[in-house]
Amino acid sequence: MQRRGCKTGPVALAILALLTSPAHAANRAIVMGGSCENDKDRAENMFFSELADTTHALNSHGWEVATLYGGKDSQCGPAHPGIECPKGKDPKQWADDSFAKRAGIEPASLQLNTKASIFKQLETEITRAQEAKDKGGADPYQVLIGINTHGSPPGNGFTHGICVEDNHIMPISELRPLLVRLKAAGATIGLIDTSCYSGGTVKT
Repeated sequence: MQRRGCKTGPVALAILALLTSPAHAANRAIVMGGSCENDKDRAENMFFSELADTTHALNSHGWEVATLYGGKDSQCGPAHPGIECPKGKDPKQWADDSFAKRAGIEPASLQLNTKASIFKQLETEITRAQEAKDKGGADPYQVLIGINTHGSPPGNGFTHGICVEDNHIMPISELRPLLVRLKAAGATIGLIDTSCYSGGTVKT
């Protein structure tokens, strides 16, 4: 597993989306990622600001965003000497609240970045896209997927994997069947993977 994250700027994907989006399109986005190790000594979530800023940028321009965030890493408490959590808040809750405030969303709307939650969100978009297609609407249905987490090099029978909760590496190829169905349902799809070794995504 690749432990050192490739810290990039996924806000660029939000800018790209805003510049290329038709005015009357049905715009959906799935923003996923975050640190996902179980290491007790991690000081911070290295993807915290990028994921929150991307969510905020898309939301503020009318996109409907589902944020799947690996938020186990705290911003206070034992991992941060001298930074006490607010009274009544545990480190995990403080991390969620801080992220949500920066992203401009409600903490309750955050989902954990798990394989199950990723698949569930894509199934939701497939259903929505098919409903829009069946209604015969003229406006395009667009889904932007942004991935920013740790990635793994080729190996174990797959070209590239992304880190989800509980330190699990999910081969990016597992998204292909769902994306094929999403396209068949009439959606226009954009996928930007800024995790390490994401060049393997192209080969998948």
